[in-house]
Amino acid sequence: DTSQVVSGTAGTYPVVYKATDLTGNTTEKTVQLHLITKSYDEATVTALASQVISSIITPGMSEYDKVVAIYNWVTKNVRYAEQPNMTDWLKAAYDGLAQHKGDCYVYCMTSKALFDAAGIKNMVIDTVPLRYIHFWNLVDIGEGWHHFDCTPRRAGGVFLYWTDAQIKEYSDAHNNSHIYDKSRFPDIPSLAISIGTPSHSNKIVPGITRATKYSGAPLPLPIRTSLGFLVMGLSGKIRIQI
Repeated sequence: DTSQVVSGTAGTYPVVYKATDLTGNTTEKTVQLHLITKSYDEATVTALASQVISSIITPGMSEYDKVVAIYNWVTKNVRYAEQPNMTDWLKAAYDGLAQHKGDCYVYCMTSKALFDAAGIKNMVIDTVPLRYIHFWNLVDIGEGWHHFDCTPRRAGGVFLYWTDAQIKEYSDAHNNSHIYDKSRFPDIPSLAISIGTPSHSNKIVPGITRATKYSGAPLPLPIRTSLGFLVMGLSGKIRIQI
């Protein structure tokens, strides 16, 4: 019996459960229902995301620099914690922006909120549901769609602006971690296409790839590298930016 519950109004209300068996014996139990109003809505999430963007984006930044800044903010400010929610993207974004914790869905939706606030074209991508579902982002800053995944992994790695070949190689080596239904998403480049090294490229975290470099076998196909950093190539070899 929930007749005393006032829907939409925060408070504590009695709820009576009754049960009757086949012989007609009846029992009942009264519990207290604590109803709270949600502390988030689209306007709140937008305001929080805009506040973050205003603190990390500076005039003159390239679109790629903005993507890097968002990656750095999310990975530094959100800690991993299991969450039951994988349907309400606004709640997930709020949890990341305000509570600073959550699972892959929170990392993904926090990034989405920041991309939206920064005016960066993006979309959410998820795995084929096997043992679990994993969520991450796609971004397009004029070079086609690229993978963007802030969720920390035991194996480590910086999943920033990855091509399809890069995400596939990692996925194949890590229990199909990023296997997805390609029919549901736009084509994603397998090779890096450079539009120039950004002015802030010497400030991004190690392992992020950027400038296109060519090499012969047995080194990998063109990958992006950060100025002055050692980067793991697709073949597992270490390449040095020259």
